Amino acid sequence: MDPTPSLWEGILQRASRLRRRYGNLGDAPQDTWSLVNRVAADKFRGRLVPDADNRDHLFGLWNKAMVSVLNDLHRKDQSREDRQASRRVPLSNEMAERPENVDVESLRALDEALRKLAEQDREMGEKKALVVALKYFEGLTWAELASTLDSSVHRVRDEWAVGRAWLRRELKGRGIDLG
Repeated sequence: MDPTPSLWEGILQRASRLRRRYGNLGDAPQDTWSLVNRVAADKFRGRLVPDADNRDHLFGLWNKAMVSVLNDLHRKDQSREDRQASRRVPLSNEMAERPENVDVESLRALDEALRKLAEQDREMGEKKALVVALKYFEGLTWAELASTLDSSVHRVRDEWAVGRAWLRRELKGRGIDLG
């Protein structure tokens, strides 16, 4: 099937509509021609015209391929956002949602409490303060924590729960509520 200008116009119109529908995706082509070229490279092995029986079939193939590429980009974008969002676990919702409301005194008190917890951990051979610090400030996942601390995920989660509860209690005594 020989592509005519009207076929390309139809393909470009469909590509333009799909780009608008999907909005701004991180790695998405920023113009319609780039999207068409990416689809051709990803789905049609570099050929601009796939084998099609007729005009409607050709448009159907292009639509399906463009939707597939845009869905892949959308999933990739969502995955990136999910990873970034899940990297940090807040000690409180207030600290996470409104960091501008967390005053310097609260942060100082948190630092002092973490140091006190670390001192207790050394005496008891535990790692609660380290788990809390790595989880909250470094954003390590449970598996990364377990690997880093040469421990099990279950043990790391227990240390996190106990350490976080201890910090809440300690800071509450200083008039700071972690939520």
